[in-house]
Amino acid sequence: MIKKEKGGQAMDTIFENRYRFSDKMMNEYVYGVLMKKTIIYGIIILIAGIAVFAWSIVRGNILFTGIYGAVIFIVAATLVFAPKLTKRELKRNIYTMHKGEQKETIVKFSDRIYMKEGELTMTVDYTQIRKIIDMKTSIVLYMGSNSGVILSKNGFECSDIDDFMEFIKEKCINVK
Repeated sequence: MIKKEKGGQAMDTIFENRYRFSDKMMNEYVYGVLMKKTIIYGIIILIAGIAVFAWSIVRGNILFTGIYGAVIFIVAATLVFAPKLTKRELKRNIYTMHKGEQKETIVKFSDRIYMKEGELTMTVDYTQIRKIIDMKTSIVLYMGSNSGVILSKNGFECSDIDDFMEFIKEKCINVK
């Protein structure tokens, strides 16, 4: 347990996570959080479009074949390019925010979640967390509206991931 002074009162930091946002973490966040619904719905529409496209070929309807062919192309292009464009935009925002430097992110868990990345700070109450997304190299404490606190599984100081997961599930009472 790490002690920190805040406003004259001692505050106990129960867990601390430190990391630099890597490309692997960014890929997981973009594909697993930001673009997940787009990818799922896109695949469903793509499969339905291919079925209707095949049906229109069998029926010999050239007009519908062309229309559904265009729909398939647009959906496939969206599935390929939307995550890449989202990742590029996220990288650009991070680059602009930190003036080209890659800053260390420090997330501390005590009475609330305190996050510091370079000069930026954020405080999150545990009740704001709606979902805990456990990925290969990271964990996202998702708050909705494509916002969340990203944690590196390898970034925990003086504790292990299992203890943290037990703690966070207990604290986040609004997690579904």
